[in-house]
Amino acid sequence: MEWQPIATAPKDTFIVLSDGGSLWHGFWHHDCWVTGYDDGRVYVRVILEPTHWAPLPAPPPSDK
Repeated sequence: MEWQPIATAPKDTFIVLSDGGSLWHGFWHHDCWVTGYDDGRVYVRVILEPTHWAPLPAPPPSDK
């Protein structure tokens, strides 16, 4: 996984986002980067200024 400047991030898929200190999985939503999780309620957190991005890793192989 190589970090890229946020200006080069794709805006049509989930990616890994970072501000240099924290990591989030997130996506572009209208005019900002967002991330969320579901604990029975949907919560979306706005990420104000990620500086870098990387693609999500590939999932592990299926046991099916």
